[in-house]
Amino acid sequence: FEATSFCNGDATNFKASVGWGTQIPSPIVDYTWDYGDGATESSANDMISHTYPSFQVYNTTLTATTDRGCQSSDTQPIQIFPYTTVDIVTEYVEGFESSNHGWVAGADIASDTSWVLGPPTGTVINSASEGVNAWWTGKNSDSYFDSEQSFVDAPCFDLTSLERPMISLDIWNDTQEDFDGALLQYSIDGGITWFSLGDVNKGGVNWYNKSGIISKPGGDQNGWSGATNGWITSRYNLDQIPIANRDQVRFRVAFGSNK
Repeated sequence: FEATSFCNGDATNFKASVGWGTQIPSPIVDYTWDYGDGATESSANDMISHTYPSFQVYNTTLTATTDRGCQSSDTQPIQIFPYTTVDIVTEYVEGFESSNHGWVAGADIASDTSWVLGPPTGTVINSASEGVNAWWTGKNSDSYFDSEQSFVDAPCFDLTSLERPMISLDIWNDTQEDFDGALLQYSIDGGITWFSLGDVNKGGVNWYNKSGIISKPGGDQNGWSGATNGWITSRYNLDQIPIANRDQVRFRVAFGSNK
């Protein structure tokens, strides 16, 4: 099954699908959903919505039943993210000292994400920008994996109260120049589609320094690649995000490495 919309308080939409392989298809008469939060629901429709009570990971199971009584089940983790309204008074600042606060690591192949949250202990990246903790790619013996396509997902944000929103983040890059790198992306459709924020040499402070990155982090070839030789603060305006779609914005840091 597929799921969309993962912001806390928003209805998460589900769509069931059945792969028959070489078998002759039989009519599905019942879809039973166990949402992982204590709620269950049955329907003859392959599309359904559910609102989760809070932000966390819910192991959601779908069981499909045919008119002959045959059943098949699928379980997937559904991550619900915090939903924060940012305005001129309530800015959003995160240092990760007490918890991940809804930031979650993932990858195209889940076992291949090297992102960890904690004190950096690498040969080069060996401290946080402030405090103790940072997200860093150190799961593979204090480094990242070959052929990695991973990311750290941020919570959901309502930016409608801001006329000229801007994002600022501290980064320390130590990757194989031109081959490996990272960039920042945003989504306005619940994480279905991701857009790269900004470009090389087109505004911002300490923004992307490389085009043509071979590993294509997040599917793009622009980003940070090479060595920053320590923590730097990068800033970029969010004018690129359409004003009409700023009520539910998600961000992610996408990372890619070559073989």
